[in-house]
Amino acid sequence: MSVLEQLNALLEVHSELLHLSKQKESIIIKNDIDELNKIIRIEASHVSKSRMLEKSVMQLLATQSLSSYIEQANELKDDLTHTQKQLLDTVNSLKEQNELNQRLLSDSLTFVQGSIHLLRPENKTYTKEASAKSKPRTLFDSKA
Repeated sequence: MSVLEQLNALLEVHSELLHLSKQKESIIIKNDIDELNKIIRIEASHVSKSRMLEKSVMQLLATQSLSSYIEQANELKDDLTHTQKQLLDTVNSLKEQNELNQRLLSDSLTFVQGSIHLLRPENKTYTKEASAKSKPRTLFDSKA
């Protein structure tokens, strides 16, 4: 496969990851843990595909950067530039979506922890010794 084909495949994988990440947002809001786990498993396979494609692009480029490769490419320069821009835009959108999902998860976790704290009874143990030590409180001080 050529560099352009690899970049297009990489763009497709990242676009699918962005779509999954947007789905994950609504799933997090709905608090659907089972569906969230399914999405995470699908994302993991896409991430491994992405890593393989990135490695193959790096092998095709050898020691060159993508930008220098694009500058040297004559006939495919426009296509490579367009694909690179789309890939960068998709990766940036994916990053923003993941940050939003991270904030949603963090807020959800904070809410759950707060709810657990409110529902958990305090650890007060009442024993005969504890009640004997405490003096009964009255409304009036009898020593006065």
